[in-house]
Amino acid sequence: CGKDELRPVLKPGLYRMHCPVARTDNYLNVLGEAKDDDKPIKLKLRISTIVPSPEPTTVSVAHGRIHFDVLPDTNSFFVLWIQNNKDEETLFRLPPEERAPYTSATQMLHHSSFQRLFKD
Repeated sequence: CGKDELRPVLKPGLYRMHCPVARTDNYLNVLGEAKDDDKPIKLKLRISTIVPSPEPTTVSVAHGRIHFDVLPDTNSFFVLWIQNNKDEETLFRLPPEERAPYTSATQMLHHSSFQRLFKD
């Protein structure tokens, strides 16, 4: 957060903490609006507390300026996606223009840096 901020501050509301690899859905509840002078909340997220989890876990934070410390303390491969909490059908069929920008595997494989580093 701050000068090294990767993403905008989250607005108050309920979000999904989703991992497409481990196929888990948990929740992040942002309780209030972040002020400009609010320090980032350092949220330590141990993977073992949410993978595997028969019941979704909800983590609540005071505001949406968050620094996630993801602690990989299992053998599970884990990727953290923070999504708006929408129904399954909407999330599954989200139109391309509403999706957050991403780099596809095809773009990465054909990138000149990747080719230079990993060619035969």
